[in-house]
This record gives sequence, C-alpha cells and structure tokens, in this order.
Amino acid sequence: MRRPIGPLLTILACTCLIASAGCSSQAGVATRIATDWVTDSTSIVTGEFVELVVGDIPFVSQLARSVLEDQIRDSVTWEFSTPECGSNNRCEVVATASVEIVVDLPLAEPRRFTASLPFNLLVDTERREVVRWVPDVPAASVWERPG
Repeated sequence: MRRPIGPLLTILACTCLIASAGCSSQAGVATRIATDWVTDSTSIVTGEFVELVVGDIPFVSQLARSVLEDQIRDSVTWEFSTPECGSNNRCEVVATASVEIVVDLPLAEPRRFTASLPFNLLVDTERREVVRWVPDVPAASVWERPG
C-alpha cells in the first residue's frame, strides 16, 4: 500500500519554516541588542578610536584627545554583520564603526583621517545583553586623506 507523500512534505516544510523563523527572530533580537550596545557604549568606542588614530602620534595632549573624542562621537557611523546564531541563545555580531576626523595639533598642519574599527560582539538573546565585546584591532584600518 502506497502512502501519500503530500502530508509528510507539508509537515516537513512547516517544521523547516518554523525553525528558520526562530533563527531569523533570534538574529533580529541579536541585531537590536547589538544596536543598543553601540548606543550605550559610546565612551568605549571613542576611547578605542582615539588610541587607534593617535596612538602613534607623540605629544598628543589630553585636550587634543578630548577634541578627537568629541569629533568621533559626532561622526561615527555603524554597520552590522548578519548575526551568526547558535543553538545556545548566543549570536555573534560584528559591529563596525567608521569615522572621518581631523587631527589639528598646534604648530602642525591639520591631518585628515578615515578609520574603521570592527567590534566582535557575543550577544545572549535570552538574557538580552552583549556578554562579550572585543575590538578587532588587526582588522582595523586607518588612512590619512590628502588635503
């Protein structure tokens, strides 16, 4: 006796659809949590950027660092990777910050820089928080723009 395969395929398709909806829902939650982390962690991000940009420039005063932090805070833009989610309510998201700033030191010509710095975030979607963040300094880029 031959059994109809249609109902079996329907059940299988619904199971896959529900599973993928759960994954996309988890990814959406992870992106929202990562976005909230970015908003709440402005001082962390600006501090990392200042070190990235002026770390090699000697004699940068605290006042100059403060001015740069203000520029970074005002001009930073973000891009987020598609979250990679596991079965343990944890998702990995790369949040990449990009800025364009001017380093204007006394007795020197202003120098314009464009920089980007990715942050690797581990998001716990059940606790709804970033449980670990690490700036990916080897993947960072800083380049001086002419003019």
